[in-house]
Amino acid sequence: AMGMIFLATNSAEVPTNALPVRGILRCPGANAEDVEQAESVKKILRTPGAGPEHIDLLGGKIGPYYLRRVPRDYEDDDEPSEQPCLLSEVSLELDPPFGFQYEPKDPSPLAERVQELGGCELERLAQCPMVVGIFKSIPRPPLQISLCTSCC
Repeated sequence: AMGMIFLATNSAEVPTNALPVRGILRCPGANAEDVEQAESVKKILRTPGAGPEHIDLLGGKIGPYYLRRVPRDYEDDDEPSEQPCLLSEVSLELDPPFGFQYEPKDPSPLAERVQELGGCELERLAQCPMVVGIFKSIPRPPLQISLCTSCC
């Protein structure tokens, strides 16, 4: 048995049987905030550097989580349009449920699609969720049984 790990930006596209996970969502170059942990969404949008580059996923909710690119200084030959899509850097470090192991897709499908197609992954994720890994069941060792009878 296995469970697929989805990443979505449109709540209408989240599978109805989806469950929250525990672990860490990382996004280098971003301010990452859990909406319920921030004082308000306005605080996130106003304050550069307001949050860390990761979100602790506590397993209690599916989202939403906000990612915002950290503003940076540009040199003369470095244009903002040359930056890769922020979502291409997203990674998950998940704590699997008992009896399972987490296997992220490698290479990251987000990074792979941005490299192949270019552009912004946000637009594509708004259309459909993406599988970024699986929880794969760990095979249990065979059960060893000894049978003894009184007649032999």
